[in-house]
Amino acid sequence: MINLDETSFYFISVIIFKGGVVLKGRGLGFLIILLIIGGLLGSLLGIGLGNVWPVLKQGLPLIGFEPVTIDLSVITFAFGFALKLNVASAIGLLLAFLLYFKL
Repeated sequence: MINLDETSFYFISVIIFKGGVVLKGRGLGFLIILLIIGGLLGSLLGIGLGNVWPVLKQGLPLIGFEPVTIDLSVITFAFGFALKLNVASAIGLLLAFLLYFKL
């Protein structure tokens, strides 16, 4: 059993600070959704404007890990994660992160 005192619970429950104050009730879920939207919009812009500015389509190194399969005879689980970024999607992620702190 994990025993959490009041201080450790405080640091676990509050993930992001700005000047020591939680960002007006916005949590980690809002940040994740904003980052996903920013990455998708950036990626779409990179694909659309890639013919005009080829640098936007340039791929960045793959982030993630290979799929791991767990076979329990009755059920099989497969876990994996891969994040393929291009320059435009990285810019979209950065802008979404900055927007999170400006809202």
